[in-house]
Amino acid sequence: MGCVARWFMERRGLATGIAFIGGGFGGVLFPMMIRSLLLQVGWGWSIRILGFVLLVLCAISAAFCRSRVPPRKGAATTWRETLPDPRIFMDGTGAMAVTTAGLLLTDMAYFIPITYVPSYYIDRQRLSHEEALTGPAAFAYQLLAILNAASCVGRYAAGDLADRFGRYNTMIVSLFLCT
Repeated sequence: MGCVARWFMERRGLATGIAFIGGGFGGVLFPMMIRSLLLQVGWGWSIRILGFVLLVLCAISAAFCRSRVPPRKGAATTWRETLPDPRIFMDGTGAMAVTTAGLLLTDMAYFIPITYVPSYYIDRQRLSHEEALTGPAAFAYQLLAILNAASCVGRYAAGDLADRFGRYNTMIVSLFLCT
């Protein structure tokens, strides 16, 4: 995702938002794929197939990911020199560090519960373990896909708003709305 920001000077937030839509799209496809595979090949091979799909997708993205800015020392640049400078969090006011910590906690508060949406639905419907992948339990996995599809709209909107009102301002408002 960091590669996208370096290629766009105008409408950078929108470009990043569109790139993040891929995460929401994967959140729609992968739960449905896993549910279907669990019925056909079982847990072990479902996870292996998911891993192979992700391996191929990551290899394709790594092949197309290019830096717009050349390395500082040319070909002699080591991997340690590519790490971000920790001084970016010490801007004098601590605002960046506090916002980053708030974003981390918000992401944890968002992503961890979403992981358990299917299990929660199955428990609340009092479905047996045998019914956990078929029949009425199929909606549990569709709920996860619905949540991720809705997040695609938010990812696009957040990127567009970041261009209009500033990235930092948009982050502060979104963190406030998430609390």
